[in-house]
Amino acid sequence: RGFLADAISINDRLVRLVNNMLNVSRIEEGRMVYQLETENLSRVVRAVYSQFVPEAERKGLKYLIEIPGEIRDKVYLDPDRVQEVMANFISNAIKYTDKGSIVVRIKQPRLDIVRFEVEDTGPGISEVEQKKLFKKFYRVETNVGKTTGTGLGLYISKLLIDRFNGKIGVDSSLGHGSVFWFEVDVVK
Repeated sequence: RGFLADAISINDRLVRLVNNMLNVSRIEEGRMVYQLETENLSRVVRAVYSQFVPEAERKGLKYLIEIPGEIRDKVYLDPDRVQEVMANFISNAIKYTDKGSIVVRIKQPRLDIVRFEVEDTGPGISEVEQKKLFKKFYRVETNVGKTTGTGLGLYISKLLIDRFNGKIGVDSSLGHGSVFWFEVDVVK
């Protein structure tokens, strides 16, 4: 079972890498097809959250979801594309967090905006590296030897959130974990 789980995990990673390469090309050339629709962001968050439960459990991490009961979260975007962004944030949080917790949440900073966040207790990211994070092929050089992947996930995430007229960012400091987030407009 352990070997099968590892094989599935490696296969999933390879599929993500190939899809990332294809998506960068499509987005940059304006060939990406978007299926824009009105959707409750909380539904999308719950679906993506559940995909990562086994991975978080395997690492022994406390994995939580926080969605307020009374939140206006109806948005107009491509649910599949926003799932990619969420999955990227959660996957990175699990990859770089060795102990502690990961919290996936939705907040409402203003009535016209909904905010998605992934907070981790990982090693944190320096201010210098934060400025480069969303650039093409950039990977954080960590002191824990986990510089993996193509450096396209956050770049693609930024392109997609920009496409949905949103904002994307990170709040972090070395030794204190990170909060990756994006904000999009609520449909009136």
